[in-house]
Amino acid sequence: MFNEFCFSQLGDYQILNNVVQALHQFQKILGPLNLIVSKGRASELICNHLQKLNVFSGLIECSNSSEDYIIDLFVIDREEDYVSALLSQINYSGIIDETFGIECGKIRFHNDEKNCFSPSSKSSLDGSRIDENKFFKHNLMKNDSIFEDAKDRSFSAVCAMLKEKGQKLRQKSFDRQSMSLSEMQQFLRKEMNNLQSEHKLLFSHLTICEKVMAEKKLTKFSEKIRVEQSMIEGNDPKQSIQFIENGTIRLVSWPQTLRLICLYSICYSGITTKELDNFIRLFTQSYGHKFVIIFYYLKKIGIIYESSNQFNLISNTAPKFSNITGTVSSFSSSSSSPSPSSINSSTAVATASSSSTTSPSETIRKFRHIVKKFNLIPSLDQENYDSKIPIDCGYVFGGCYYPYCCRLLQNLFDSTKSLTQVEEFCRQFHCRLQPSLIPNQHQGRDWQRKSKRIQLILFVGGVTYAEVSAIRFISKQIDLPISIMATSITNGNLFLDSIAQKFI
Repeated sequence: MFNEFCFSQLGDYQILNNVVQALHQFQKILGPLNLIVSKGRASELICNHLQKLNVFSGLIECSNSSEDYIIDLFVIDREEDYVSALLSQINYSGIIDETFGIECGKIRFHNDEKNCFSPSSKSSLDGSRIDENKFFKHNLMKNDSIFEDAKDRSFSAVCAMLKEKGQKLRQKSFDRQSMSLSEMQQFLRKEMNNLQSEHKLLFSHLTICEKVMAEKKLTKFSEKIRVEQSMIEGNDPKQSIQFIENGTIRLVSWPQTLRLICLYSICYSGITTKELDNFIRLFTQSYGHKFVIIFYYLKKIGIIYESSNQFNLISNTAPKFSNITGTVSSFSSSSSSPSPSSINSSTAVATASSSSTTSPSETIRKFRHIVKKFNLIPSLDQENYDSKIPIDCGYVFGGCYYPYCCRLLQNLFDSTKSLTQVEEFCRQFHCRLQPSLIPNQHQGRDWQRKSKRIQLILFVGGVTYAEVSAIRFISKQIDLPISIMATSITNGNLFLDSIAQKFI
């Protein structure tokens, strides 16, 4: 649903009605929400419309389920933490999703290394159909005990775990040779089927890891992680620019390159006009000039923004491409202006690009300040950070970044000891506490009780597997179940590809 979320960032909030309706149906099942905290523009709008819908439908008056459950909801926009979507995921489920794409718990990729392209593609680059038998397919959600145990671990820890499992299975095979006839009979009757299924699962995950390591070797993954860490810390922008330019010249997949450009813009508080023009020029020469329109919309959304307001390559070339595709004119036509017949469409688009650009969110504009204030760089003083033995949820990004949503959740849970502390949390983190429609709803609430307490977090604009693993880590730390809801499962590649599919 990231396409729709982009529309909401451009001023079209009608698509958020589906989220409101889903929350309304949820309340019909478990009762009205006790505490609602929102962070972000779209999230606040969702909560406001949900409150109105509750009053209109009479849900508050007819429900008494709140006596049985205490349901707290935290709603956060994707725009509040674009960095978590742009960074490379290190956890096992996240790295599989970024490499192959997880669709309904299933992955598929070509067995041939030369044709190991996107699993969703059923045709080769020359348009010919690919034999389905040549694809490796695996269902991660169907009785996969290995994935269940490994999905939240770092990739390096999973490789060590698979090696250990392989040694145990080999030892079981050796033990069979010294069995008596009666012991062999018992083994064949009880353990043979389990041993075969374990061998099959282990082979599948070893194949997955092998493909992941081959792909990461081609993309210089280790060096990319170091560059991302340097960006988060705000160090050596020249090294980051050089790595982005080298990747563009080597024709690394365009989402990977564009992710780094977006990350550069956020981490260094904008891009200078000269740097941005150089990025666009090199990017379009390498991947095609049709991608100019993506830069145009990334600027409108606020992910890419300039540190100066001078004339730049986007405002110069984007109207020409948008005039061809016709996508931008559909957005600009909704603004108050003379009739379309009396004005050139390219002129209207040029006006839109200069005046209706969405201002970056506070998290983007003040990213350096937020990183320092809320300590979003975990274990900064430790030289040897081991992601195999995580001590905080920053391990999902190799220890270079603590997901902002997780920091908000930790502080929120620490604050849910009284209504006054929750209000103080909202003032400190610029969140909004939605007013309760039930009279005296919080009066007499046992804030320390954990039984029959439902903690919900809703991501508007999608959630990454890295954030899911990080929230699970927090849930174990505070010993409180957290239910995660999202409009979609996303990652940095899908994040940008969804814009490209809509506007190119």
